[in-house]
Amino acid sequence: MKRLTEKQRRQRQEFVTGTVDLTFRQEAHTTQFEQLLDRLGLTETNCHENEECVTWCRAHRDSRFVPETVLHRMRIRTLYDETLAPFSLVAGTVIPEPSPLQEVEDVNEETQQAA
Repeated sequence: MKRLTEKQRRQRQEFVTGTVDLTFRQEAHTTQFEQLLDRLGLTETNCHENEECVTWCRAHRDSRFVPETVLHRMRIRTLYDETLAPFSLVAGTVIPEPSPLQEVEDVNEETQQAA
C-alpha cells in the first residue's frame, strides 16, 4: 500500500472537514434591507406592517435590493415590473409562448406532380 505524502494528507483532511479553499471564499455581505430589518427587529414576513420599513422600501425600490415578495406584499411598483424575468417568485416561472408551427409543403410531391 502506498503511503500518502504530508501534502496529500492535508488535502484529504481539508476535503473531509469541508475546509477546502476557505481562504479564497468571500463572505456574503448583508444588504441595506437586511440591515434595516435587523435594526428594527423585523422579518421579511412582517416587515410590510412597519411604517418606517415601508417608507424606506418606497424610497429605495429602484436603487437598492428589496426582495420581490416584500415589494409585492407592500404593493410597491418598480421600474422592472414590466420586464419579464425568466423566473419570478411572485408570478412564477415565465415561459415564452411558443410560435405556431408553420406547415411545410412536401417538395417531392410538387416536383412529381409537375413532371
